[in-house]
Amino acid sequence: MGKAKQSNRRSFTPAYKENAVGLAKELGNASAASRLLGISQSLLRSWIIASQLNQRSGLGLAAALEDKERMAKLERQVKALEEENTILKKSNGPLRSGPPEPRYAFIQKHRQEWSVMRMCKVLQVSKSGFYAWVNIPEALYEPELPAEIVAFQKQTHQVYGHRRLLPEMKSKGHKCSKNKILRILREENIRGKIRKIRPYSKVPKSDAQVIPNSLGRKFEVDSPNQ
Repeated sequence: MGKAKQSNRRSFTPAYKENAVGLAKELGNASAASRLLGISQSLLRSWIIASQLNQRSGLGLAAALEDKERMAKLERQVKALEEENTILKKSNGPLRSGPPEPRYAFIQKHRQEWSVMRMCKVLQVSKSGFYAWVNIPEALYEPELPAEIVAFQKQTHQVYGHRRLLPEMKSKGHKCSKNKILRILREENIRGKIRKIRPYSKVPKSDAQVIPNSLGRKFEVDSPNQ
């Protein structure tokens, strides 16, 4: 993925806008003032109109522009909340839990309607994870793998952990990794059973049968090879 492009949009302070309007009035020509300032004529005219409207209401241009920017910010926030609410309704709620693949598929389907960043925020997945999923070859995406693992664990009474499951799943033709199997086990709430090791004691039991030394071997000798 390439780096995000930086926005070239210029920002102007209220004082700059007031000076621009004053220059346009002094020259008597908004077109000439916009060329001198290096801004578009339509932008300068919008500042002039805002100044005229607010002079009639008794407000200064700076205060009027601040109110306008504040209202625009509130409108953007309201629009964002409305979009998030619509995304939640369309995703039917359950998509916010469980494996991320269905949420990635939802984002891919609706990416022309809403921004990927907003959908990732609402559905609680990372944007990098979504793009990684988009770039995964179709052959590596196996939606039947979780069901295969669950069935295998039931068959083997859950004695397999994620390390032992990896070669078993690969032998069945699945292309997966140890981390992927571990994630599926956690999502399905399956834990491998650890075999209990019986303690070994060298102390003989009181009722143990003593085998007599029928060979009569002698381990203490006077000379070698005896």
